[in-house]
Amino acid sequence: MTLVHVDSVPDLNDLSISKSLNRVFERGRRLLNPASGRAISAALARDTDAEGVLIGVEDDVAVGRWALAMGLKRIHFFAHPDARDFDGLVRSRVLCRIMRSTGADAAIFGAGGDDELAFRVSESLEFPVADSPTRPGVVRVSGGEARLPSAKDIIGASRKEIVRVDVAGLDLGSRRIVRSTSLVEP
Repeated sequence: MTLVHVDSVPDLNDLSISKSLNRVFERGRRLLNPASGRAISAALARDTDAEGVLIGVEDDVAVGRWALAMGLKRIHFFAHPDARDFDGLVRSRVLCRIMRSTGADAAIFGAGGDDELAFRVSESLEFPVADSPTRPGVVRVSGGEARLPSAKDIIGASRKEIVRVDVAGLDLGSRRIVRSTSLVEP
């Protein structure tokens, strides 16, 4: 089975900039990362039963629904209040645990923001990294067009499964997730 890393990005229309604080604030919804859209299209071209992994906050479930509308069979959703601040190590450990628990033999990432994550997953699972499909393997997709779902696909996505993944179910060993969003020993 193939798993696709599904990622979200802030809607540019919902950002505000504070010059005095020198910060950018998100005010609203998030959208499917275009790189993830290309990864989903590439995954479905090779495996019609491809599934997705989304690591985010509760509000990101809408991004998961959009990924399902694009054709993924199921989304494994790891919701955590600090998920947007997770470092690459935490994200890669969560992804690797989900891959092992589902028996996935391939992971597809959109090239760009996910590059570090793709290499961490590859190293942890001892899968080769490639730009074309290999099994077992980690694939980075850099080109192509994302498939846009039809109205029928969007409506049908509400009947598809979003599997909630619990921290305890991931068996992260003796480590726990702390506020600084890194894994530490107890």
